[in-house]
Amino acid sequence: MAGTKDSAPWGSARARLVEAAQELLIEEFTKERARGEAVQRAFAFLDPAVVAERADVSRSAFYHHWANESGVEGAGGGPYQRFLAEVFDSEWGEPYVSEIVGIAATHNGTFSDFVRKAISAEWHRYDEPAAWASFCALVAMAAYGGNYKDTLEASASGTAEFFDAIASRFGVRVRPPLTTTDMSVMVLAVLDGFWLRRMYGDPDANRSFQWTDSWSGETSEWNLVAFASMAVIDAMTEPVED
Repeated sequence: MAGTKDSAPWGSARARLVEAAQELLIEEFTKERARGEAVQRAFAFLDPAVVAERADVSRSAFYHHWANESGVEGAGGGPYQRFLAEVFDSEWGEPYVSEIVGIAATHNGTFSDFVRKAISAEWHRYDEPAAWASFCALVAMAAYGGNYKDTLEASASGTAEFFDAIASRFGVRVRPPLTTTDMSVMVLAVLDGFWLRRMYGDPDANRSFQWTDSWSGETSEWNLVAFASMAVIDAMTEPVED
């Protein structure tokens, strides 16, 4: 890596520390032994000295950049805790581009089949090692006091807007007094729950099976997370009367 601990510009040192920590996280979380201990180990293996050495900057850079900042809400009061909050809240590699919009644009089947395809695509968003490391790290951060209120609200709001945009196409609506935001929160909770089961090593989290759904009468391959999400959506929606 270019530069030395004494000559590296402070402006680049911050980015290099964040990048070095992310690289170490990815390496650790892709080891088989670490997957079942993700939350417990997340902070243990990120030694400040190791991160600084990998970034080729002085360890004092942590204090230079993070000592006097207010930090992320709920992330803890120390410079290293605020540094970790920035690591976990930064982009990890190539940004994930949702396939759901593309599925919606080309889908010409039933509503249930759309849900099956869309949820399955979302389920597989963490298949790449870097993305999975990011999810495990975010869980660890939350366990140690991280607060993602704004991110959660934005995710639920965006999902609700998406459903509002396609609901009329399939002739469905959310049953009052429930809202599309309520439904989004519940579906996202289902996804988070299955991702946690997957992180814990539950082999059934990935299980799929053949199922004949009541919307189309067709038999298709469903996975458990799509099936559970459809059960929530089916209970919360109703056909729009002509």
